[in-house]
Amino acid sequence: MSKLIEELVGRDCKISSEKGINFVGKTEFECHVMDCDEEWLKISLKDKKNQEIVKMIRVEDVDEIEVKVDQSL
Repeated sequence: MSKLIEELVGRDCKISSEKGINFVGKTEFECHVMDCDEEWLKISLKDKKNQEIVKMIRVEDVDEIEVKVDQSL
């Protein structure tokens, strides 16, 4: 598994994915990375009704990841 992807576990991120429009209605979404392996990212995010949902997204479908940096560091 990519060390870079593995380091995302437990972090809040903004993910860009053309496939994201299929399950969140937009290509860019904020989420929390819960777990990952070689092929999948397990993420939690808020839906349109502000309810937390857990989704799996294929690593190969991710176009870009922006990691939120803690400003207190």
